[in-house]
Amino acid sequence: MIYSLTSFDPTVSISLTSKKRDSEWKMDEMTLKIGKSLHCWGMSFEGSFGRDLKVEKLAFKFYIKEFPSKGFSFDPKTGEFGFSLF
Repeated sequence: MIYSLTSFDPTVSISLTSKKRDSEWKMDEMTLKIGKSLHCWGMSFEGSFGRDLKVEKLAFKFYIKEFPSKGFSFDPKTGEFGFSLF
């Protein structure tokens, strides 16, 4: 199941993806992505959750829109910090 919401504010995108077991209505996995875009920079948040909504991944990324592959990111769950300029 995938649900995306972009019509309420063109600078914000929200997407929810989930996977369930074949015959049961229990969620095995859920991913939430939120993006914010302004005139020169962007920010994205991604969270992945397992069974019983156990947090598996949290990630924040900030970037300049002209160079979307460059920026810095942080995952408070693992403590990882990324910085990419070159």
